[in-house]
Formats: sequence, C-alpha cells, structure tokens
Amino acid sequence: MNSIDLNTYFYGAMVGGVRGVVGLPLEHPLDVLKTRMQAKITLAGPALGRPNEIQTVKEIMSTRGFSGFYTGAIPNTARICVKHAYRTPLNLVFRNFYTSKAPADLQKKYPLLKGVFTGITMACFETFIITPFERLKVQLITATKAESRSIRNFFTEKKGHLSEELMRGLRAVFLKQVVTWVTFRVSDDYFRDREKRIQQTNTLPLLASLKVHFYTGAINTAAILPFDIVKTLMQQDGYIQEKKIIPTVNHIVRTHGVGALCVGWRPRLIQYMIQAAYMDLLDRKGLLQ
Repeated sequence: MNSIDLNTYFYGAMVGGVRGVVGLPLEHPLDVLKTRMQAKITLAGPALGRPNEIQTVKEIMSTRGFSGFYTGAIPNTARICVKHAYRTPLNLVFRNFYTSKAPADLQKKYPLLKGVFTGITMACFETFIITPFERLKVQLITATKAESRSIRNFFTEKKGHLSEELMRGLRAVFLKQVVTWVTFRVSDDYFRDREKRIQQTNTLPLLASLKVHFYTGAINTAAILPFDIVKTLMQQDGYIQEKKIIPTVNHIVRTHGVGALCVGWRPRLIQYMIQAAYMDLLDRKGLLQ
C-alpha cells in the first residue's frame, strides 16, 4: 500500500470503530436478552418449555435490575470497536482483491462468488480476534454468582489456563463467522442489486434500503442462530458439557427439540435492523465519513 492507501485505510478503521459503538446503548440490552435466553437452554428441562423474551426480561430485572441489561458491556464495547475498525476497510480490500483476480467470465457467470470468497476470508481473519471478547462477554452475562461477573476475577481464576479459557468455543465462533459473512455478503449483494434494478437508480431511497436490510437480516439471522446458540452454550459460565460442537447440539435437540436452535431470533433480528438503520442514516447524512 502507498501512503495514500494507508491514510485511507486508517481513517476507515477509525470511522468504523466510532460507528460501531454509536448504537451500543440500544443494541447491548438486546444482545444480553438473546444470550440469556440461549444460556437458559442448559438449565431448563423440557417441562419448562423454551425460554421467551418476557420471562427472560423479568428474570434479569428481578436478579440484577436495569443495570443487568448492560452486563458484559465492557468486553462487548471493545469487541465492537475492534471489529468495526477493521471490518469496513478489509471488506473493501478483500472484495477488490477477488474482483481483480477472479476471471471476468467466472464473475459474470457467478456474480455472487466474490461475496462468498470475501466472507470466508473475513471469517478466517476475525475469528481469532473476536473469540476472547465473545468469551468474556458471554461469561459475564451468564454468570450466576456476583463474583463471577468480574473481569478481574475471571483472569485470576483462569490464570493457569487463561489462553484455553479465552479461546473456548473457537470452532463454533469460526463456523458462525463463516455463515455470518457469506450470508451477509451474498444476500446484501443480491437484494441490493435487485432493488437498484427495480428502482432504476444506483442510490437507493431510505425505505428501499431498509427493505434490503430486512431481507438480508432475516436470512442472516436464520442462518447463524444455530451456530450462535452453540457458541453461547460452549462459552457460558459453568457449562459442564464436553465443550465440543456435536455434544452441545445433541444436548440442545435432546432437551428442547430442533426448534430450540433458533432461540433468541427476535432480539437478534431487531438488533440487526437497529444497527443497519443507524449506519445507513449516518452514511446518508454524510456523518463520520
């Protein structure tokens, strides 16, 4: 990269980090709600049914109060800042790379292919970066004892095997990130290009853009939730299973049925739409560009 490219990259990274935390006060409570719903799968037997939003909100309020919705905010803020700092510029770098290197006839025949390769590359890159933040966040959100909700205590208790504990659930995070990136890139490219043809414009109006976000978010949410709930169960406080993907999936299905692999889809989809909407609005206003 030359100096201009580096300046552009670091500016994009800084902007991405700032944009990532703008919606955090609204997004994090939804993340807590989703994570607590998923974590209850290991505690509730079939007779109690699947966790739902109202029950989980009441439980959080009764045990931790309103501040409980911001448990784990510190590692989540760090995760989002780091993630958004590299996501936007690297996403463009990888997309441009595959666009320039892939044969033109192949791209014409399979126009969504560069989105698939970009998604897989991004997932490989970011899994090792975000897994420790995800592990800390899930630990703090799901901890049943007050002392287990301290970052300092976590590092003290896990001192002898800290790296192993921070990387717990790495494979599940990798699978989730691959599915997240591939479904996002392919769905967004497909629906955005289709809407541009319908609207006959290269700049979509707000409502049309929000429709694209909703379609993409719905597909993305449906695709990643099974991997997300497995990740949560493998990373949560006190989980005593073998910490492997297949035994965890068997536990979920055996306890609550296949439908339990979609627990938390409503908070996740709302969270996605909030983030997509405010980032779209910021772009339209020319802010943080």
